[in-house]
Amino acid sequence: MEQGIQARRGTSGPEVVAELETLLHNRLATLADPDLTVDTEVRGPMESTVRLGTLLKLRLTDIWTHEQDIREVLGRLGNLDSPGAATFVNGLVRSFAQLMHQVPMTDGQTVILESTGPVTARMGVRVSHDDAGEVTYHSLFTGESESGMGETVHSGEDPSTTISLSTEALTRRAAGRRATGDTAYSVVGDEDLAARVLDAIAFTP
Repeated sequence: MEQGIQARRGTSGPEVVAELETLLHNRLATLADPDLTVDTEVRGPMESTVRLGTLLKLRLTDIWTHEQDIREVLGRLGNLDSPGAATFVNGLVRSFAQLMHQVPMTDGQTVILESTGPVTARMGVRVSHDDAGEVTYHSLFTGESESGMGETVHSGEDPSTTISLSTEALTRRAAGRRATGDTAYSVVGDEDLAARVLDAIAFTP
């Protein structure tokens, strides 16, 4: 990801902008092809091949994230209630259960992560351990029944932890731009677990 930056290290600002404008013109012309659909196979990152719909979501996330990088440097925060912000948060929602595989939790423990706004979202997992020691991370808030998750008896302790952050704080952390210790968030439950969860949610390259 750094190669493109290094290749332009000696290029002036106006030259980079001109290159970007040319690239934008070419990309828009490509996307205007009436034969393209969201299922069209196109070239993706790292010489891969992906569906156009998948690539557009990825690029929307990329562009919005880098916009936030620039806004943070300039001290001009904003555009946190946009489709780009919603796409980023939705990407985290879809990835959350998989990301939690990095976070050891005890049987029956639940963790919930909330984006309080402007983009609001709620994601969570509940962990179960079977007799063979197999660990399963069950996604919450999917609309699916939890009837197959089993019953766990706890010794009077609430096994759930809820972490709440603003959209700005959540997306900066999930983009790996801000350390957990520098992120503003509130916790109801296990604060050590909350920190480990926030350490694990950086999902962009």
